[in-house]
Amino acid sequence: MASEILMPGPMCLTENLKGQLTAKEEALRILSAIEQPVVVVAIVGLYPTGKSYLMNKLAGKNTVERVKPEAAQATVKMQEEIQQQNEHLLVQKEKTHEEHIKQLNKKNEKTQALLREIQQQTEQFLQQEKCQEEGMKLLTEKMEKVQAQTKNLQLQNEQLLQQKEKTHKEP
Repeated sequence: MASEILMPGPMCLTENLKGQLTAKEEALRILSAIEQPVVVVAIVGLYPTGKSYLMNKLAGKNTVERVKPEAAQATVKMQEEIQQQNEHLLVQKEKTHEEHIKQLNKKNEKTQALLREIQQQTEQFLQQEKCQEEGMKLLTEKMEKVQAQTKNLQLQNEQLLQQKEKTHKEP
């Protein structure tokens, strides 16, 4: 066979007759005449979602079929539904995001309150420790004074004992 175009573009090979899927006669005639290997491509999708457009692009056809009014309306309706779904999802996402931010703010407030409480307790502890240190310093000073006085008294006592011994030894 020469370079004769047997199939000028993509074509549907099957049809639905009374609930039965059957091969189209024209498709069988064209396929029977092809002597080279054949590639069959199946495209499935909702009406009208661009199946023919895709097949025409794959076949190298640059012409666009005239869009039927009902197909255009269906496409517009689908686009509107998709837009509404997207808007609904966006609203839900914003609500979820706002709730998440509220939860994070609550956790942050609790954490800050705990940190303030810990800081206050630490300051109180340091104040108590400072008071204890000052108290210990005062006690240490008093102890040192008492020890010094005790030593003085011991010295005085020893001196008195020595004088007493001297006075008892002298006739």
